[in-house]
Amino acid sequence: MFATRNRTTEVTAAVAQRFPPVPDNLSDIRRLGLSLRTTFFGCDPTQNPPEFPLMIYIPNAPPADGSDPVTK
Repeated sequence: MFATRNRTTEVTAAVAQRFPPVPDNLSDIRRLGLSLRTTFFGCDPTQNPPEFPLMIYIPNAPPADGSDPVTK
């Protein structure tokens, strides 16, 4: 997520939509509990059309209750 944000702000800023606001570092992600659940960024735009796309963050983590992950 951080590498993609940096790439879009440095390389494609002139031709692409802005990256939605996200936490600045991993400690903020952990503190906010975002590493435990799916999170939507960019779903509260202030402009019409939206100034940035909707981004869905799906953490690569086991279930919070300690059970085995389920894959299908």
